[in-house]
Amino acid sequence: MGLRFEALHAEPAEELDMRRARLAAAQITVRPGDKEYNLARLRELAAEAGRQKVDLVCFPELCSTGFVRDGMGELAEPIPGPTTEAIAKLAKEHHLWIAAGLAEAHPEGREPYNSVAVIGADGELKALHRKLLLFPGEVGAFSTGSHPCLVDLPFTRAGVLICYEYAFPGYVSGMVDRGAELILHPAAWVMTPTKARLRYNADGFRAVGMARAVENTVWHLSANQYGVYDDSGEMEAVGRSAIIAPWAEVLAEVAAGEGLAIAEVDFDSAEEWRQRAAPYLAGRKKYDPWRE
Repeated sequence: MGLRFEALHAEPAEELDMRRARLAAAQITVRPGDKEYNLARLRELAAEAGRQKVDLVCFPELCSTGFVRDGMGELAEPIPGPTTEAIAKLAKEHHLWIAAGLAEAHPEGREPYNSVAVIGADGELKALHRKLLLFPGEVGAFSTGSHPCLVDLPFTRAGVLICYEYAFPGYVSGMVDRGAELILHPAAWVMTPTKARLRYNADGFRAVGMARAVENTVWHLSANQYGVYDDSGEMEAVGRSAIIAPWAEVLAEVAAGEGLAIAEVDFDSAEEWRQRAAPYLAGRKKYDPWRE
């Protein structure tokens, strides 16, 4: 069965001078299980995004809760719910779109979803993505979503991924083939003792984002956690939140700590790159080396 793509409450992008946007990737350090503290950090960064005249800010995966082993069911909320209502107020107050990774209560009482809510500058829920490709360590803690997510923003169409999902090239290319020019990627990409022993480092996180941008000739926005992410203290999020251009240029980043990576993006500027230097999209539709 093929993947089903859906955008919830999405309106077509306007054909005005609306192809430019100021984007922000927000990087935070959560206190696992402490919603009040974590929401306070979101408020501060949303306010700063508003002061910086940002059009859209993306917050990391599970940014209001972090990961609490055996406790996500108690922390999860319905969407819409109290946390999304608080975020909607921020969106309206600061006149910006907000994408935020949240623990969503399952409507039937099963394990919660690892979700992303996309809220418009009018405070309305525009799209909801439930993580479809769970990391093996998440299986059993979260329910699996049923379809990928596309959402039409005022300035472009975006595909929404959560953390591990960006490691699947075909998943991302399917979004791009359906019109996505921007990938929104809330993440909690972490180091663990096993990864350290195997000599992994944060450059690997950045490299995959750059690859997805270049191979699809789209903008890639990763908003990652930084520092302790789970209640055991074993998982340390690596940061490196960034906005990456279709030609792999890192336009803005927060390498470590908390803050906003902000970049001005002209979505029409990729066309010359696609035509003159990187005709990958046309090429992959034309050539099939695996045909039998």
